[in-house]
Amino acid sequence: MKQFSEYDYLQQLITSISSYVEKKLKEDSNYFIYKDVDLRYAFERRIWFDITRHLYYQNIQQCIANSTVLFVSSQTHKDILYSIYDSDQLSIKVIQKIAAVVKNTVFKKKLIMDTMLSLLYREKTIVNTVGYKFLFVSIHHKFIGYLGSIYEKLSDNSVFIIVSDIEQSISFCREKGYNYIVIKNYARLVSVPTQDTIELTIVYERLFFLLKQFKNVRVIVPEGNSHVYELANLASKKLGHKTICIQQGWSPVIHNGFQNMHFDKFLCWGDKFSNLLRLYNHNQKFISLGSHVLEMNNNSSQKQECISFFLQAVTPLITPEIYCSFIQLIKNTAKVNPDKKVVVREHPSHLLANDIKKDLQSCENVIFMNSDKYTLSDIYSISKITVSIHSTTLIEAVMYNNIVLIYNLTSLPKYEPDLGCCSVEVHSFKEAIKAIDKLIKNDTQLID
Repeated sequence: MKQFSEYDYLQQLITSISSYVEKKLKEDSNYFIYKDVDLRYAFERRIWFDITRHLYYQNIQQCIANSTVLFVSSQTHKDILYSIYDSDQLSIKVIQKIAAVVKNTVFKKKLIMDTMLSLLYREKTIVNTVGYKFLFVSIHHKFIGYLGSIYEKLSDNSVFIIVSDIEQSISFCREKGYNYIVIKNYARLVSVPTQDTIELTIVYERLFFLLKQFKNVRVIVPEGNSHVYELANLASKKLGHKTICIQQGWSPVIHNGFQNMHFDKFLCWGDKFSNLLRLYNHNQKFISLGSHVLEMNNNSSQKQECISFFLQAVTPLITPEIYCSFIQLIKNTAKVNPDKKVVVREHPSHLLANDIKKDLQSCENVIFMNSDKYTLSDIYSISKITVSIHSTTLIEAVMYNNIVLIYNLTSLPKYEPDLGCCSVEVHSFKEAIKAIDKLIKNDTQLID
């Protein structure tokens, strides 16, 4: 019987997705081709996030233990998971939503497909493109915030292209006075897509329709791991636009979304990151420039005495149990050290439940410094210790002379990149309490 840790499961999933793609290509070399554009890597990105967001891993363990059926949302999910688990070990059944069944049926016939698209995607509006030279593609308002300082340097010639998270992104842009264009709800397909490329072709056509209204522009994306960014990259290359990807964070797993990138340029924080990514991205040109969001405030008059905790979300790696223990670690630290300010920063995409937040705020020395009011530099510059599980903030905090505590209760191996003498990695709640106590007391023997 196959037994996988969370980390092993994700590694198996990366391989399984690639194997699924290879199998489809052997059956039909044009399976992922649309209008002479190869959607293979866009598919790999989309299916990775689709499967991991379903948090199948936790359900799989329960189904195996109880000999019950795992229900998945598509045949593709089933095929990919069955290359990880044996059918005699795990029973998987597909239950599709009615909308998905209808869409899959409609897209088998071009005439019916064209009729549906003309009804659902008919917003053929020409936008004002005059003067814009830099297009920032965003799928969430947090990325508008991340790219904001670059946009402001180029504001007269720049505009945000909002693809999803529409309402909050519009609100954010209006508050900041940023130019924005919402992607138009218009798509016409020239051929019938495969079952795995229906959504991809629609998004591609929507992006292509918008981008073709611009001439000689630079298309800028953060991260690079979303299928939307790959589709924007593909459409831009067809239209002669240059694409630039800007590193936004660091993943503990270099999954399908961070593999096979081919933007014209990828701007990263340093050679250590580009060297790691280059192993999986042979056709990508990397340029090390540092991070544009970190303002070095080491001359600040404020003493670096705070203990800062950066929250993340429940993921295949961060189980609900680990998440809850991290919350408990915050509360314990605050209660044991009432004379120390304990800073909490919520993940912008995964805010705390109100009852949990109120419970933490019941500790008088706990203060929240979220992204809507405070920059990361604001927090690092007043912090002595920064604590997180595997967040990018651990790397950034080192630049501000913070000691970082890596709360690694996950199945991940040692944190990478290696932060050396600037970090302490613990693997239990008790170890974390002990480490924080020693760091507060300036016990340098704690760090090897």
